[in-house]
Amino acid sequence: MLRVLVKRCLGLYRSMDQAQELNLKLSVASSNSNLKEVLYLLQSPSANISHQCFGLRIIARSIKKVGIEKAILSNTYYKQLVENTWSNLEKAGAQEISDFSFWLRVTKLENLSQVGDSDIERFMELIRNKLKMGAFTNRQLISINYDLTKIQLLNFDVLIKISEFLEDPKEVVDPGGTIHVMIAANDSRKSIGTQLLDSISTRLEMYDVQKIDIETMGYLLKRIEALSGRYYRRKLEDQFYRYYREVLSRISQLELLEMAKVMQIYQSNPGLSKSIMNSSLERLERILEKGPENASTEEIFRVFSIIFEISAKINLEMSSSLQHKIYQRIRFGLENESVKNNVLVRLLRNLHEFKYDLSELKPLLEKAALSFQLPPNARAGMLMSSAKLNLDVSPQELLGDYEAFKTIFKNQHTYKKLLNFDCLVKASKKYPEINNLLQDILDR
Repeated sequence: MLRVLVKRCLGLYRSMDQAQELNLKLSVASSNSNLKEVLYLLQSPSANISHQCFGLRIIARSIKKVGIEKAILSNTYYKQLVENTWSNLEKAGAQEISDFSFWLRVTKLENLSQVGDSDIERFMELIRNKLKMGAFTNRQLISINYDLTKIQLLNFDVLIKISEFLEDPKEVVDPGGTIHVMIAANDSRKSIGTQLLDSISTRLEMYDVQKIDIETMGYLLKRIEALSGRYYRRKLEDQFYRYYREVLSRISQLELLEMAKVMQIYQSNPGLSKSIMNSSLERLERILEKGPENASTEEIFRVFSIIFEISAKINLEMSSSLQHKIYQRIRFGLENESVKNNVLVRLLRNLHEFKYDLSELKPLLEKAALSFQLPPNARAGMLMSSAKLNLDVSPQELLGDYEAFKTIFKNQHTYKKLLNFDCLVKASKKYPEINNLLQDILDR
């Protein structure tokens, strides 16, 4: 996406000065998430199909963010933009089709667009025609295939082309592209056939695993495992074990930040994570043995947070010696170092999963909980964390003025309201004095 923005800003896609200037203005409005400005700019006489599709991509990207104001979709200019883009779609080039498919995916998944079957077929036919002309880059085809598959619009012509370039060693497809192909293949409700699966295996075999960074390796392994779980292919299984062995061999040398990345990848996959996590814990214990000066508290606390999150999912077993070292390091960090709010908040949120006697840490934890300058939308979560840790803190000190809190709560996005209300309900078992606050929120 950044590459496209830069090209557009430089005017590489356009020859007219006004069109170049409009691209630049759209890019600036996009970076500021100013959707009304985007719609205003697209009323310009110099706006063409390229600008329109780019504008729809900007709007769709904003819609994906939790809590975005979706009232923009009832805007007359937005409706006009969608109508004009559909009318001019046959004029779209490869990048415009990629932009449009992104918008189509986001709005369909969010139930924000009503597109008729005839329009969908017209769009699919346009893709097929451009495909015959060789208009798309590999990256664009992977992106379009991902978008269409997510909304269950499988285009087999696109799949055949992707299969062809995955098998061709002369074609450049980075691991990130292959990951997107695998995600789409696994998400498709229709069978994708064996050709694409074998092509994915062939491309995976081409990569030199020793040259792939550990984070990308983790994502590749996770996607190979998911795909081979749905479609059994021996070649795919062989690649799974090749990548798995490489990840395991690297863990003993990982630095803390790399370790955190690897752990985060596997925490949603209990089947894969146990042996990888056990190896990571062995590495962590060796790091902790070197003393607190060998790693910053923030890095250590990030890793601890992830470990506590995962332990609840896969029943992670830690040796008593490692548990004691973790406890000692938490104590040292709370006593001697200041830690960023977000890092400490995450630690406290998951610390109750650490099966160790924390009673001696209560004064330090209470001090930490009350020292935050938390944004209002994070205070309910901190109160719940304090309750789970059985901390003796004042709910009003954490939440602030109740009337102000209720006003802020009322203005939050529905999703955030539900999360925060759930946090308050759970906290009320420890702090019954907030029951009146809960009732007031319900009454409103």
